[in-house]
Amino acid sequence: MPDYPFTLDKPATYNIANTDHVVASIGRVLIDLHSKCGAPIALTKTLFRNITSEPTAIGYLAQFQGYEWLLDQGASFEPEVSHPHTLRGRPVDLDGRIDVPKLSLFFDIKSFGFEPEYREMFQRRLEESLSGFKFMVDGHGNHGPDIIEKEAFGKLAQHLADLSSSDKILIPALGWTVKKYAKTKRVMFGESDYSHQIFIQQNRDVPLRFASQFATDAPYLLIFVLPDGVGSSPLKGNIFNFAEEVMNGIANYVFGDTASDTSPVSQHDGKAPSGLSMADAVARLSGIALYSPQASLALLHLNARAAAPLSEIEARSIATDWKITIHSF
Repeated sequence: MPDYPFTLDKPATYNIANTDHVVASIGRVLIDLHSKCGAPIALTKTLFRNITSEPTAIGYLAQFQGYEWLLDQGASFEPEVSHPHTLRGRPVDLDGRIDVPKLSLFFDIKSFGFEPEYREMFQRRLEESLSGFKFMVDGHGNHGPDIIEKEAFGKLAQHLADLSSSDKILIPALGWTVKKYAKTKRVMFGESDYSHQIFIQQNRDVPLRFASQFATDAPYLLIFVLPDGVGSSPLKGNIFNFAEEVMNGIANYVFGDTASDTSPVSQHDGKAPSGLSMADAVARLSGIALYSPQASLALLHLNARAAAPLSEIEARSIATDWKITIHSF
């Protein structure tokens, strides 16, 4: 990977390629997917191409690190499967299917797009359009993806117009201050602050952004990874149990309040059918997992009321090292 033409202008792929333990991990996963999971060489080449492409690098890094954890746990799975029975009403490409005695379950791995990742992405979008400058974003770090997409990315054209003639702008709805610097400036400082409860409140709907791909005929796990090697987040190190508290709060909301919510889930996932409710979606979500390689933390929250529930025994037959919480409200 270091021989590829990665530069500082491509921060995700540059950081991946220049982090030795991440590169070694990618190599191990590619080998194991072929030798242990039977993945064809063509698939491993596609995965490598995706992780070395800037637009898809972070998502596939999360996928690789999720795969590695499952492989290290001895899980046997088929990677990259197309499953026809989903809430979307048509086939969806998922990251894998795990077969254990008397049970098959589907899973998908996502990079949990917590605010630091969206902030960095916003900075990159500004730098791509105003190429002679660098940008720093100060302000609150508790926001969920919906409001960031609306106020930062949705109004990007106006922000660029304002920054073309100013060294600083405010985004009041986010409490962000965006500062512009000459590209020759070597040192920049930024500030952000976090609150556990506000963070949970703002991010509790994130699992529902993927509702349309939940399986309708088998257990389905949504696995979030905080990828090691790119970006920064107080969650990655589980500082003061931050990651555990956030994940518990999100799971309590999704498997609690949302389990009886009849409002349309399409407000979070535009690919979901219009008649599909939040409760309908939650019924097809067997569990939510969070994995942080940096903290060696693997959490699994199980939905005991799911239409296709996964028991603790079944979960441990896949991987023994989950820290499991069962929600049965």
